[in-house]
Amino acid sequence: MSSFQAKGIVLRDRDAGETDKQLTLLTKKYGKITVIAKGARKPNSKFLASAQLFTYSDFVIYDGGRFFSVTQADVIESFFTLRSDYTRLCTAQYFIEVCNKTTPYSAPCDDLLHLLIISMSALAKGIRSPYLTARAFEIKFFQVNGIAPETECCAKCGGALPEPIRFGGDGTVCGCYTLPTVKISLAALTAMRYILTADLPNIFKFNASHEVLNEMKNASGLFFKHHFDVNINSLDMLE
Repeated sequence: MSSFQAKGIVLRDRDAGETDKQLTLLTKKYGKITVIAKGARKPNSKFLASAQLFTYSDFVIYDGGRFFSVTQADVIESFFTLRSDYTRLCTAQYFIEVCNKTTPYSAPCDDLLHLLIISMSALAKGIRSPYLTARAFEIKFFQVNGIAPETECCAKCGGALPEPIRFGGDGTVCGCYTLPTVKISLAALTAMRYILTADLPNIFKFNASHEVLNEMKNASGLFFKHHFDVNINSLDMLE
C-alpha cells in the first residue's frame, strides 16, 4: 500500500455512496484509472473543484490494493469558460467521451492526454472555431493512437491517388478499395496532411472553409467507425 502523484483530467464522474464520487481520470504516466474522491459531493469538500468533469488537476492518490482513493488534489485548469458556450461545451464533451471510450485502463496515454489538454484549452480560449478545433483533434487523435490515416497514396495497394480523391477506413484509396468511401477535396487532404505533420501545439493553425471541414468530418467519422467499435453519444449534440 502506497501513494503516488499523477496529473490527470476527469473524463467521467459518478455518485458513489452518500457523499463520495467515483472519478475516471486520464493521467500522465498511469493512463486511465478509476479513483474514489471521498466526500466530494459535500458543499465544503476539499475535492469539490477537482472532482468536476473536464477539470485537470495534480492528484495524490492512495493505492489501497483493491481501489484507488484521492487524498489530495490541486486544480491546474478547470476550463470553466467552456460552460458559458453551448457549442464549445458540447465539443469538449465529445473530446472527453472519445478519450474515455477508446482508451483501455492503464494503457500508456501521455500523448493523448497532451492532445486532450491542448484541445480543451483551445476551446476554452476560443482560439479557433469549435468545428475546426474538433477536426484537428480527430485527425491528431488517430495519429497519437498509432493509426494515422494514409494521405499520400492508396492505403491498400500503395498506388497513386486518382481524381476524385476517395477516403476510406485506412485513409486515401484508389479503385482497388471496395469498402465504403467518401469523396474529399485536395483542400481537405492538405489540411489533414498539415495536422499530421504539425507539432501538437500548432495543429489548429490552418484555415479551411465550412465545406472543407464537413469533408474532414465525414472522412474522420468513417475512419473512426472502421477502427473503434464504440458509439459516441455526444456527437448527437454537435449536429
